[in-house]
Amino acid sequence: MYSLDYLNDPSLKPNASRMYDYFLGGFHNFAIDRDAAEQLKRLIPDVVLCTHAARAFLRRTVTFLVQQGIDQFLDIGSGIPTVGNVHSVVQPINPHARIVYVDTDPLTVLQSTEMLHGNDQVCAIRANACQPAQILQHPDVERMLDWSRPMAVLMGANAPFHS
Repeated sequence: MYSLDYLNDPSLKPNASRMYDYFLGGFHNFAIDRDAAEQLKRLIPDVVLCTHAARAFLRRTVTFLVQQGIDQFLDIGSGIPTVGNVHSVVQPINPHARIVYVDTDPLTVLQSTEMLHGNDQVCAIRANACQPAQILQHPDVERMLDWSRPMAVLMGANAPFHS
């Protein structure tokens, strides 16, 4: 579980990936995220339904891809790899598949790294989707992924944040 040091940070603000986790019924979120999520639900009543639909699409997509032989996944803008995320869907089908999660938020990456501890086939890195070189040249990406082989690049959670 996480260090309680997060909660002592006066700059802690609601975070989209932790709110997403809350909407999915996860527990990788804080009171500040839940409060913001409840406010968002009042503004957009279907936000929980949309979140579950997006996650169901992700599960169907990665299941299909791994069944087609894809065993490398680069999930850009992943947020926290929580309820039904890529590695939890892919690894039961192919335990040797490799997954790299990418997010810009340092706390999200820290939480992800702690969650993934002990799983050598998965890692989380901090990089910006708008700066692909940060991702492609990251040492963990170079270590985990083989660019000479097929790979799925997922960017499903990015659309709402880019205009």
